Amino acid sequence: MPAAKRPAASPKETRKKNAKGAAPAAGACLEDATNANDAVVKVFAAVSEPNYAVPWAYKPQDARTGTAFAVAWGKEGNQWLLTNAHVVRHAAVVQVRKRGDHQKFIATVLCVGLDCDLAVLTVSSAKFWEGLPRVVLSVELPKLQDEVTVVGYPIGGDNACVTVGVVSRIDMQRYNVCWSRSLLAIQIDAAINPGNSGGPCFHEESGSVECIGVAFQVLGRDDAENIGYIIPSEVVNHFLVDYVKHKSYTGFGSCGFTVQALENGPMRHALGLKNGESGILVRRVDPSSSAGKVLKKGDIIRKVQGQDIGDDGKVPFRGARNERIDFHYLISKLFIGDTCSFQVLRDKHLLELRMKLSAVRPLVLHDPPDPPKYFVVGGLVFVPLSEPFLMDDFGADFHKQAPIGMIYHWAEGMRQFADHEIIVLSQVLASPLTVGFTDFYNVTLLKFNGQQPKNLENLINLVKASKDEYLTFEIERNNSIILPRKEALKQTANILKENMIPHDRSVHYRRS
Repeated sequence: MPAAKRPAASPKETRKKNAKGAAPAAGACLEDATNANDAVVKVFAAVSEPNYAVPWAYKPQDARTGTAFAVAWGKEGNQWLLTNAHVVRHAAVVQVRKRGDHQKFIATVLCVGLDCDLAVLTVSSAKFWEGLPRVVLSVELPKLQDEVTVVGYPIGGDNACVTVGVVSRIDMQRYNVCWSRSLLAIQIDAAINPGNSGGPCFHEESGSVECIGVAFQVLGRDDAENIGYIIPSEVVNHFLVDYVKHKSYTGFGSCGFTVQALENGPMRHALGLKNGESGILVRRVDPSSSAGKVLKKGDIIRKVQGQDIGDDGKVPFRGARNERIDFHYLISKLFIGDTCSFQVLRDKHLLELRMKLSAVRPLVLHDPPDPPKYFVVGGLVFVPLSEPFLMDDFGADFHKQAPIGMIYHWAEGMRQFADHEIIVLSQVLASPLTVGFTDFYNVTLLKFNGQQPKNLENLINLVKASKDEYLTFEIERNNSIILPRKEALKQTANILKENMIPHDRSVHYRRS
């Protein structure tokens, strides 16, 4: 989803502190430039997206445009452009063009953080960097009603566009590119248009201009107007620190548990909370996460990182008495491998616990492998359930259109072990062997020959090892598909040829 702006305003020269001790990069920094807009470039991406609904094929190649800007961050000499992950995701070729220039330069994607919708690019040509100013990121969040300026290349023209709005809200929001988690976002009232994604958002104060974040999405509702979102510089700095430290993106701190608010007084009393005490109830713990070793279902979390949690799951935000935010914000500020502290009431005893944060992989991945995984046997097509599969099969409103069982796994599912996958029978290819079964599609596989497969690879191995006369697939709603084993294996090649499918399985399993 793109991001954006509104009417005019031109940022001036700027200088502002950077995060985590990061120094501005060498070259022309913003205070040396005549116009901060010159740091903003247009991005051209030729993309070829995988089709997770038809996993052996790719979608037609398409062209995508967006915005990026040169950022002064880290060691001297870093030549980085910052943009949104969704602008360059699945790109075969990325090119960038400076403001007022005619030449496009090939860019290389260095790092992509899908759940925070950020990406770092670089350009090898020294000519591209000549005279290009660098934007220095702010380390402070803006105040409500601060005026902000967004610069980018939205639809409607080829030149840079400058628009203005005000900061309306700062809160946790779902990022559209990855529905499975929320991060801090700045809401502005400027209109957001396709092509603005990846552009800087500036705020002027005391005669200087600072970059407070990156434009990235709009609230996609018919009853809402001029609600756009900015990725705060706080999130951007976290992403860049992570990239520098690990040479790749590892992610933000994650919980590995879900909670229930305790806004009912009698329930709080029944659970052992005294008058004036607050907390939230742990209702589920991901057994494959680090939380599975520390927390238990039924624990009442009183504090996170030393901050009291309200009965609604909110904590004080940036020291203001009248601002509160979801407690997940405190955890999202940490890095994978950091330790998070909890004060927990367990069996009416107060405990001080510490948990080392790990990368919690959701049961339904938002970033599954490319190319997609699949397996075909006897005309039955099996795939792992993933967020891109849901989007490709049911559209952007998949959370309203997809079967409720799949949505439950997507919204509530937790891995029972590290390589746990939900297997979906996505379609049944028509053939004499599958007569009567072609109406089964997009249903969850429960068992194969009486066993519950752990994941798609395990299913492939179970089929390969089977000596039974029949292959029996138990699917949801107490339905079954039964195929004669020898005939199914024999006819698979003919069915693949008839449907122009090159292999019976994706490249991940060719040795299985």
